Amino acid sequence: MRIGWIIVASGLLQACSDEVTPAATGSRVFVADERAGTLSVIDEGAAHPVATVDLAESRDGATVRYLPHNVQVSPDGREVWATAASSEFYMSGYAGRDDEQVIVLDATTLAVLARIPLRGLLAHVVFDAAGRFAYVTASNADTVIEVDAATRRETRRFRLGVRAAPHGARVCGGRVFVASSGGRSVAAIDLATGAVEEVRVDGVPIQVACTPDGATAFTALQDQRVVVRVDMASRAVTRLALPDTARGPAQVYLGPGGSRLWVADQGSLTFSARTGNRLYEVDVAGWRVLRSAEVGLGAHGVVASRDGARVYVTGSLENNVAVLDTATLSQLATVAVGRGPNGISLRDALGGAP
Repeated sequence: MRIGWIIVASGLLQACSDEVTPAATGSRVFVADERAGTLSVIDEGAAHPVATVDLAESRDGATVRYLPHNVQVSPDGREVWATAASSEFYMSGYAGRDDEQVIVLDATTLAVLARIPLRGLLAHVVFDAAGRFAYVTASNADTVIEVDAATRRETRRFRLGVRAAPHGARVCGGRVFVASSGGRSVAAIDLATGAVEEVRVDGVPIQVACTPDGATAFTALQDQRVVVRVDMASRAVTRLALPDTARGPAQVYLGPGGSRLWVADQGSLTFSARTGNRLYEVDVAGWRVLRSAEVGLGAHGVVASRDGARVYVTGSLENNVAVLDTATLSQLATVAVGRGPNGISLRDALGGAP
């Protein structure tokens, strides 16, 4: 769910470091600070971001601020891709503006390597397992755009249904799974044939997760406080109601081995009683909620470490990232980041987490 629609003017933030190299075995987390126009970079065990990368661009003597919504590390861990639009784009109400980019950074030096102009109210970016192609959801265009990761050029477009409003996405088993927020469905794009299959979930999904073979997809319905499991072969949809403490789930993330589904409960972003601040742990095999933990207000983005030991959650309204120990579901740290943290992605010694 876009939080960049409300923009507060501010000065540009500067990077804390020109070059930061993480420990060879440590993890590095990248956070899209949507309202600040920055990426925050957190190293494993750090109490504060080790770097803050300003995504602004100098153009014709003027500075153009770019506000990142989502971020994803490439599978080889070498690059970080972020979807972003200029502050002027939001101010114009998205009308007639061609000012959106996928911004590519070096994951080690944090230098901007490329700016790929695309349009359509860009939401999320994800990669195939080999890292050869990236897939970008364009919400207003009802489209998923395929980009060659090496040449930075668009190669294909996949059209979803009218008013599909595709948002979150993941790639599993040769298909791109997409949360079709407007279509109230989970869409699966076959990358070999281009065919699109949609399974209705009768609610508003924000993000999807999927098993590596693509046999099962997961999503959460933001408007119903429900988590959904979809068997892609039978198209069977199994619903799981979250506890009464839930306010409206946003992102979901399937942990390593597929035994745990992590659900960030965002709720409303108006500082109201409907604003969520919990992370839910779902046992996939038993299809039940095991535990929950308090995290930052407006809990939105979530990612787990590859060993399953830690989970990271962005608090969009409290400008922080909660770091939790999954064994106890206790907070190890609360790291202050830039304003409006939204998407989050993780890099470790093996590369980018899916």
